[in-house]
Amino acid sequence: MLRTVGRVGVPIASRQGLAVERKAFVYFAANPNSETFVGICSVPTTSRAVTTSVPTAAALLWLALAACAPFAHALDTSLKATQFIYRDWTRADGLPSNVVWSLTYGQSGYLWLATEGGLARFDGVRFEVFNSETRSAFRVNDIRDVVQDSDGHVWAATYGGGVVRVAGTTVRRYGVEHGLDSEIVYAVVAARDGAIWAGTSTGICRLPAGASEVSSWTEADGLPTRRYLRAAEGDAGDIWFSGLGNGVVRFLAGELKVFGAKDGLDATQVYALANDPGHGMFLADYSGAM
Repeated sequence: MLRTVGRVGVPIASRQGLAVERKAFVYFAANPNSETFVGICSVPTTSRAVTTSVPTAAALLWLALAACAPFAHALDTSLKATQFIYRDWTRADGLPSNVVWSLTYGQSGYLWLATEGGLARFDGVRFEVFNSETRSAFRVNDIRDVVQDSDGHVWAATYGGGVVRVAGTTVRRYGVEHGLDSEIVYAVVAARDGAIWAGTSTGICRLPAGASEVSSWTEADGLPTRRYLRAAEGDAGDIWFSGLGNGVVRFLAGELKVFGAKDGLDATQVYALANDPGHGMFLADYSGAM
C-alpha cells in the first residue's frame, strides 16, 4: 500500500533531475519552461551565506525535494531556501542546451547531464559534449535520461536514437535492431544485477548484463500505459517505472504489479521516483503529494 508522507503544495510536473556531489553540493536541473531560470544550478549544502538573487519556484521546489533526500542531514534546516548560495550554468558556459532533462553524479567525479542538445560531462569548470556532431553512435541530440552502472559505464536514453552506452572512449548504440521496442527512450536505470532497464514510448525493455537479447513488456503484457518517463531501483532489486497516467509499475522477482489510486496514490500521474534505502520508494505525483 502506498502512503502520502508530505505535500509541496504545487503539482510536481518537472521531469528534471537532482544529484549530490559527495554531500558538498546539490545540483539540480531547472524547469525548461521557465523564462527566468534555465540550465543547471548548484547549492552548497553547508552554505550559510545569503544570496542576493532569488531563484525561481522551480529552484525552490528542488530545494524542498532535496530536504527529503538521504543526504538531508547536510542541509542547514534553520535556513530558508532563499538563503542558500547558488550558481547556475547555461549555454553561455558551454552547456549544449538550456533544457536539462536529467543528471547524475558519476563515480569518477563528473556530473553527467541529459540535455536537449546532447549528453554533457561536467568537471565543475568545463563541459564535454557527446552528441551526433562529436560521436557517431548518437543519432539524435535530445537525451532524456542518464545513469551510470556499477562498472562506471554511462547509459543515455535518447529521443529517437535508442539507448547509448559510453564506456571510456567506446560509445555504442542499442536500438530496435538489438531488440528495443522503440527508438524513443525516456528513462533508463542500471540495476544492481547488471541489467539495464529502459522506459520507452511503447513499453518497458530489459537488457541483461552480458547478453544481447532484450526482453520487453507492452500493454499486451499487462502494462497500464505505453509511455514510461521515470525509473528507479528499490532495496530488494525491484524496478519501478512511472508515466503520465495509470499509476506506477513494479517488477519484482519476475512479477509485474501495478499501483494506482486504489493503492493510495493521490494522482496516477507520477513524475518522479526516488529510492531512500531502508525507507522505501518515494513517488512525486501531479497533485503535489510525496
